[in-house]
Amino acid sequence: MSITPARILVAVEPTLAYLKIIGWANAAASVHFKSILNHLKEKAVSTYVLDLTDCMMMDSTFLGILAGFSLRLSQTVPGAPSLRLMNPNSRIIDLLDNMGVSYLFQMVQGAPPLAEYTAKENQTPGMLQVAETSLEAHRTLMSLNPQNIIKLKDVVAYLEEELKSAKDGNLPSDGSLKG
Repeated sequence: MSITPARILVAVEPTLAYLKIIGWANAAASVHFKSILNHLKEKAVSTYVLDLTDCMMMDSTFLGILAGFSLRLSQTVPGAPSLRLMNPNSRIIDLLDNMGVSYLFQMVQGAPPLAEYTAKENQTPGMLQVAETSLEAHRTLMSLNPQNIIKLKDVVAYLEEELKSAKDGNLPSDGSLKG
């Protein structure tokens, strides 16, 4: 069963970006999400508010991209840039706690901002691109919390093997990864 990736809406003020995540923040959405974050950072955005009011769940790939970005923000200008998670549900909070990365985010509750959002059209990424992004995300989570090594080592080993196989030319004709 394929799960539709989250819709991502963006509103930007000079140095502040609001990102509204609607639906399931999953691996398929993480490629697009990473691209949006990098684009905003290039535009000198330093504060990010992720409105998770309508985000049902977040998977470990999406979280790994989010956590890695938050870490890079804090290293660029310590104390200056920030990433806030607005209205995360209990499942998302549990995921953050379980992966040991909640310290990277400021949690806020309240009315979603009255921003004029623009939908950022998501190009459907190829399975190879999703696998590469997923591997990066899981390695990030492992580096941020040593307890994640045990939790994620099999996922990382699987992704590494799939990517090696794909790079060796053993990718199925439909461009998908096995599994």
